[in-house]
Amino acid sequence: MDQIEELRNSITSDVDRQVTPLIDILRAQIQSLRDDLQRVQIQTEQIQHRSSSSSKRPKPSLPDPEKFTGAIPRVYDNPNKVQEAEDRLLSVRQGGDESLAAYIAKFERLLYEARGQHWPDVTKISAFRKGLQATMRNRLTQQLNLPRTYPEFLKIARELLSLSLASAAVSIACIAPISIRSEL
Repeated sequence: MDQIEELRNSITSDVDRQVTPLIDILRAQIQSLRDDLQRVQIQTEQIQHRSSSSSKRPKPSLPDPEKFTGAIPRVYDNPNKVQEAEDRLLSVRQGGDESLAAYIAKFERLLYEARGQHWPDVTKISAFRKGLQATMRNRLTQQLNLPRTYPEFLKIARELLSLSLASAAVSIACIAPISIRSEL
């Protein structure tokens, strides 16, 4: 038994001599891996902390061009310009010495500014007639069959004006020879 015991001790000491350094190496590697893992965890926490704190701060950036151009009308444009143009359109009057062509041009410009191109024709005609000089308004009233469309109404108004100018020219031509004869 002593021999068995000696053999056992001998084998154990040989195994201990060979395995102990291997175990020590494995323990060192495990400790090194633990240290590496701990460093990675610390770095991950730092990165997460930085990213969460940087998201709280506003990021410096240039303004969005879409928002910038969208703000220009609010700053430099009159938001009531259409309503003001409508008011001017409904209160426009043909001046005493203003020609019908000039009044039509002024009315058309105000109609465009008031975005009235798509208004019903009856509304446009009514606003147009309201601003005419009384004599022209009376001539239009004497017409038996006035058109219901705005372009046709303007055409009739121009025709009436040219007829009245032609009749005025004829009466002046008739009067002029009489006055010349009386001077002779």
